[in-house]
This record gives sequence, C-alpha cells and structure tokens, in this order.
Amino acid sequence: MKKYLVIILIIALAILLSVVGFIIYQSRTIKKTTVEINNFKFLATIANTEQSRGQGLSGKDSMPNGEAMLFLFPDQQIRIFWMKNMKFDLDILFIHDHKIIDIITLQKPSGSKIPSYTSKSAADKVLEINASLTQ
Repeated sequence: MKKYLVIILIIALAILLSVVGFIIYQSRTIKKTTVEINNFKFLATIANTEQSRGQGLSGKDSMPNGEAMLFLFPDQQIRIFWMKNMKFDLDILFIHDHKIIDIITLQKPSGSKIPSYTSKSAADKVLEINASLTQ
C-alpha cells in the first residue's frame, strides 16, 4: 500500500512540476511593448506569430485598463478580424507604416452569428484596446 502511495505522490509531483514549468515558460515567451497614441500609453502584448494572432484576446473575460494587444504582421494587406469567443467589446486600430488608417469598434457576439471586420486598406499592424477609448 505504501508503495502505491509513493508512486502516486511521485506522479502528482511530476505533473505539478510540469505545469509550473509550462507557466514559467509561457510567462517568459509573452512579449510586451509600450504603445503611445496621442499621449495615451498602453502596455501591449505582442501577437507576432500565426498562433498568437489567431488566439488574440478570445476567451479572456476582460482586458485591464491601460493594456492592449498589438498584432504584428510580416506584410501589408487588407486585414480581417472577428470576435469569436470574445467576452468584451474592443476598439481596433488598423495601422500602416505607424499611421492609423482605420478604427472600428468590435462588439462581442450576441448570438450564433460572428461578424467579421475588414480594414479599409492594407495594414501591417493592428492594435486592440478596450472599447470607447477612441471616442
């Protein structure tokens, strides 16, 4: 009986150490930068991989005031964003060569239909901030 208890404890400890290691790895790989727009500063989480851009803020309950998500793309083209699994409204700023080219307020889905939002012209960056901050 003691032998099984020791084995169970070793397995539980190994799982716990794996989870802690993953959390530490994730916290080190999440990059942030400061973005300033018209004297407003945001601490922005950088989404610069296909996976991080695809995930975005979906599934999060909220975003703290003063924070943002900055999507960096390797090229300039029309960008399409949607609000799949979003729980709060956002203002989205489409950016081309460090200039804001379009601002759209994205509303969390209220039914089964998930609308998409398209930039008016090519963008190489997109900044998501809490809704109504651009008005």
